Amino acid sequence: MGLLAWCGRQAVPASFDSALAAMREDGAWLVRSESVPSGRVGAVGPAHSLRRMEDSGSGAVLWIDGSLCGWDGREPSPEAMFRAGSDSCAGHFAAILCHPGHEGLQAITDPWGTRLLYQVRHADGWLLASDLDAVFAAGLLPRRVDPAYMSSLLRFNKCRLGDRTLLYDVEVLPPASAIRFLPDGRREVTPEQRRGTALLTTGNPLSDEVRLAEATARAA
Repeated sequence: MGLLAWCGRQAVPASFDSALAAMREDGAWLVRSESVPSGRVGAVGPAHSLRRMEDSGSGAVLWIDGSLCGWDGREPSPEAMFRAGSDSCAGHFAAILCHPGHEGLQAITDPWGTRLLYQVRHADGWLLASDLDAVFAAGLLPRRVDPAYMSSLLRFNKCRLGDRTLLYDVEVLPPASAIRFLPDGRREVTPEQRRGTALLTTGNPLSDEVRLAEATARAA
């Protein structure tokens, strides 16, 4: 359940629909998919959990998985929703924003990271997914464990190592992210990035001991 997006210079992978199907745990869930200038965006889940909004003025489209609200708990204005990567919105959500005036896709996560978005960089572009089953159903990378992550986990009991995961070449967006993924393989922290997120996205949160353990594991 959740969101699936492809952003790249090459055509959308033929396995995109298979990846969407892998996210469908209930036959009654909605499955939506549409092409965008930089690729394709899909969503799978119960109707109450998914939302698609379009700004008639700018042509921007926002896909939301979860519940997005203001910091006062009230329903935010449409303008605030399209600034979901700013300090104006809270809730438990992950979102994908496509803006005609900007290249690529913008991925947004809530302040606590309760709705995950995984990122996989491929030679032809980026795959973003809420579900690991979709990541592997897309067929863009093998399913294997990252030995350096395992070494750090076992030695230092650290379950979260920056944006890395237990799986090799699969990363997770940090909480409160507002990151633009570009077709040429780059990613940019947008001006809407929330305060404090820079510590997670631009700095290495690992201690010297953990870095040493990772280097040792890679050399083994």
